[in-house]
Amino acid sequence: WQMWEWLITTSVIIGTESKKVVSQQCTKCGTKVCGEKAYSINVFPDVTVYDKKNCDTPEYLVDAKYKLIVNEKTGEIERSDIYEAYAFCKSLDTDTIFLAYPIQAGEGCTAGTVAEKSVYSMLGVNIIVVMVAFGAINERGGIYSFSKNFVNGIESILLKKM
Repeated sequence: WQMWEWLITTSVIIGTESKKVVSQQCTKCGTKVCGEKAYSINVFPDVTVYDKKNCDTPEYLVDAKYKLIVNEKTGEIERSDIYEAYAFCKSLDTDTIFLAYPIQAGEGCTAGTVAEKSVYSMLGVNIIVVMVAFGAINERGGIYSFSKNFVNGIESILLKKM
């Protein structure tokens, strides 16, 4: 899971030149009170993407999911992933998050290619479930090609939503 998270995070950083990208941004989500002490409840989305001219509100978030989709045919994911994504968006005051699940790149499918599987809309938050083709990136420029394909796929989905 750590390698998948690193690959997704690094790809957004490499592939998103015109935006500010923050990795693992700690954000307060709430508090827990135990006895007389109050503790912060924090969330850490993998990637937060801002317009460089407006760093107050993120344009979107990306969270790498190392496990498989519950039902690839219907785009069904685990409820805990939905609730976590919702908490990320509400905590950072943004309405869009991409959950990036891996899939083996098949023949004719380039590494980094993004396929939208489903969209969950909950109380003003859009949770976009995508499958990201994972394939060989060990050739020269492979990580750059993966990054470009991944970010282009995400941005293409964003443009359709607008």
